[in-house]
Amino acid sequence: MDIQEGKHDEEYAQKDYEGAMGDAATKRSDDSKLMVEKQGAAAEEQSNLQTARTDAATKRDQLGITQGKMDDLHMDCDGLLNDYDERKTNRAT
Repeated sequence: MDIQEGKHDEEYAQKDYEGAMGDAATKRSDDSKLMVEKQGAAAEEQSNLQTARTDAATKRDQLGITQGKMDDLHMDCDGLLNDYDERKTNRAT
């Protein structure tokens, strides 16, 4: 009776072990797939970040150029306004 009980316990333990190993293999496979997906997402976000940084640098350069043009235009206008009375007098004479 003890031998039969031992064999039964052995078979039950073997089935549990095989089930646990199957579950572990499935979990490893799922975890590997998840890691690959997350690495792909991280790489894509890194690419998006680099693109955003490049765009921001370009826009910052464009803003600097535009501000320079506005400053030049402002100086030209100030010069014209300062010389207006003198030019008006010169034209009149």
